[in-house]
Order: sequence, then structure tokens, then C-alpha cells
Amino acid sequence: FLFPGYVIDTPGEYAAAIIITFLMGWFNGFLTYARVHLVNKHAGRLKGWQIRILVSLLYGAQMVNAYWMMLLVMLYESLIFTALISGLTVGYFMFYIGPQEKKDRLVVQNAPCCTVAEK
Repeated sequence: FLFPGYVIDTPGEYAAAIIITFLMGWFNGFLTYARVHLVNKHAGRLKGWQIRILVSLLYGAQMVNAYWMMLLVMLYESLIFTALISGLTVGYFMFYIGPQEKKDRLVVQNAPCCTVAEK
């Protein structure tokens, strides 16, 4: 998995690794949503530097998660890969901000490794 001392050698550990991998993909979609929601809903209540700090921290967490996901893909293990893509897909489905919702709002087009924000 992500840590060399952690060896998956039982079916239960393997199942847990698959579930955690799925949740990592889902979490990426949630972090994207959280950043957009923070800017769109709370920008008026917080000072500019407070928003920038919070959004930057969320972005940093998203990038750490994204690079961990990249390391998981590099294991070349088919079920880990499938769980990760499934988690990314479910997260995107649950948290996607579609065209009908983006009038005068921040739109984030997200690939786990490269996030672009535009107004």
C-alpha cells in the first residue's frame, strides 16, 4: 500500500485496502466540492486572506491525496486500480458542479493531478 511496513497478506487486509482506495478517490471529489463551496458560499463572511488560507489548505490536502492515488496506480494491481477509478467516478458524480449551477461562480475542472480554477 502506501507505507513499506504495511504488507497486505490476508483477505481482510486486502478488502480494507480496496475500500480505503475507493474512499481516497471519492475524497478527491469531496475536496474539490469543499473548495468551490467555501469560495462561493462563505467568501462574504470571511476576509480575503482567510479564504485563501482555507482554500490553499484544502488544495494541499487534495494534492497529497492525488499523489498518493498516483502511487497506488503505480502498484499495477488491477483491483486497486479499479477501486480508485470507481471512487473518482462516484466522487465526481456526487460532487460535480454542473453547467446549470455555475452562473457567476467558481468552476473547477478537476483531474486529480492538475486542478484548474477559473471564473
